[in-house]
Amino acid sequence: MAAAESSRVVALWLPDWPVQAAHLASVTSQANPLSPVAIVGDSGVAACSPSARRAGIRRGQSRRHAEALCPELEVVEESAVRDAAEFESVLQLSLIHISEPTRLRRIS
Repeated sequence: MAAAESSRVVALWLPDWPVQAAHLASVTSQANPLSPVAIVGDSGVAACSPSARRAGIRRGQSRRHAEALCPELEVVEESAVRDAAEFESVLQLSLIHISEPTRLRRIS
């Protein structure tokens, strides 16, 4: 009898990844990496930094509402291309520990 093939799945949920990707791509201000940042798309705030959350910013809020809550908020346009490009380095590092990593589509 043949041995059953087994596979393991690791899923990463990185809700702040778009903020990190914007930092890595030098899209955000490098003056203060702890400053509040919000990634904004067609449906409002898609992601935000911890300092933005402390200021009351939440996913789904309108850009106008977020800026009213936090006047010093740095707003960056959402970019799935940027997020994926910056994530490639994470995938490359995962090759050290995972034999065949596969990138799946982001589910919003």
